[in-house]
Amino acid sequence: MQSVYFLYIYQKLLFMEIKDVFPILEEMAPLHYAEDFDNVGLLVGNPHQKLTHILVTHDALEEVVQEAVAQDCNLIVCFHPIVFSGLKKITGANYVERAVIRALQNNIAIYAVHTAFDNDWHGVNASICEVLGLQSKKILIPQKNTIKKLSPSYPKLRPKHLDMRCLKQVRVLLEITITAALICWEREVLEGMKSPIRLLANAE
Repeated sequence: MQSVYFLYIYQKLLFMEIKDVFPILEEMAPLHYAEDFDNVGLLVGNPHQKLTHILVTHDALEEVVQEAVAQDCNLIVCFHPIVFSGLKKITGANYVERAVIRALQNNIAIYAVHTAFDNDWHGVNASICEVLGLQSKKILIPQKNTIKKLSPSYPKLRPKHLDMRCLKQVRVLLEITITAALICWEREVLEGMKSPIRLLANAE
């Protein structure tokens, strides 16, 4: 039954545009939770493309974009923003420019969560606290105006051909995959390894 249900979800994904995933990501990592210095949300690409598959990664490096091409993924959800400050030129002179060029050449969108996901009560830091076994948790430097969490309204934002059950399941899949990727990366850093962690979030 589980495999049948995931097939149902995958079939629903075939009708989604890239922008249809944004409300799910913004519920997980509200953009207004991000630090002022940060650059989150859609960084590269056309939000109106038909969604194929989603690649979840810690950093959207050039190699990761190439993996997205090989895996037929046209949306990369990353933790760190590949474009942090303004790009005055895009000539391929450095790894940031090369990653952006490769993404644009292959019609791949890049979406970053970074401090928006850090500052959410159920975000990556909460998961790290759970792994460490911490019992008393609090946000040390809470963002202003985040006492009341603003969540997107799915009935207004979601396409008519998608149902609430499908969107909630996609959100769970993305949240689990992003959190798992970040925890694995933190563990690799602690063990002295520096290779990027890449997990393919696929409903197949």
